[in-house]
Amino acid sequence: MTVPRLSSWPDHVDYLMFVDESGTRDMSKIDPCWPILSLAGVIVSKEVYFTKIQNVFLDLKKTVWPPDGTFEFAPGEMRRICFHCRDMRMHSGPFKDLTREQVNLLDGSFPQALRDADFLTIAAIVDKNRVQRRYGARDPYDDASAFLLERFCYFLYERYHRERKGRGAIVFENRTPEDDKALFSFLKRCRTHGTKRALGLSCGTNDGELIGRHIHSFGWHPKWDGNGNVVSGLEIADHVAWHMGAWHLKQTGARNKLGMNHDILWSKLRRRPNGNPQGYGYTVFPSK
Repeated sequence: MTVPRLSSWPDHVDYLMFVDESGTRDMSKIDPCWPILSLAGVIVSKEVYFTKIQNVFLDLKKTVWPPDGTFEFAPGEMRRICFHCRDMRMHSGPFKDLTREQVNLLDGSFPQALRDADFLTIAAIVDKNRVQRRYGARDPYDDASAFLLERFCYFLYERYHRERKGRGAIVFENRTPEDDKALFSFLKRCRTHGTKRALGLSCGTNDGELIGRHIHSFGWHPKWDGNGNVVSGLEIADHVAWHMGAWHLKQTGARNKLGMNHDILWSKLRRRPNGNPQGYGYTVFPSK
């Protein structure tokens, strides 16, 4: 099975969903400090992404790391700065020895860029200890991926009936070859047979047909491409995945500190008409 690598941006789609994770699907060794898989999707209009978001993030990198927003990650290896959540939190890599001026620019401009960007987020948290107790050996990707797939499909269905724009594509950050193949196989089954959940849409079709109708393609992209560039949508998804996971652990009594951008990203979760994101843009598996 060949996993589709994103070599060019999909044509004839209206919306993109960028997906990244925090944690792993490994159920044999559960990290007591991060016993979860947090999977996050960032939904954005393709037009908005290429005309606004991508440019804003690139301009910010060029401002903080002039003149071109690159950093020497290894001797002779210049690559575009990646707003990697862990590096930013741990002050590592290009964020290690910033000047006071660079810190001030980044602390002010990065949250503002997130706040101003027009996107929605979806997040699924898998409590691996709870899964193991209830189901035994079960791939945590399945429930989390199904939730993101369903909610993106809901979103596209709504947009189609509101704006006649309901075609989407999903962009995943590369994982290990084994993980990518497992996820791709699962997604292909969902497009054919559905997620085995009731989408609950009055459309006269099953959810597999609906997913296939609205979600036109999947593609995988590395953190850096061959030219040393990064995908801004995946950078945002990386931050969403960590912040939502940290928030969940904090609710369960862990001493995790929430990042400074948590409130911004939480405000962008897909929500019900009453403003509640639970089950609409945010969920935890398995339920208690």
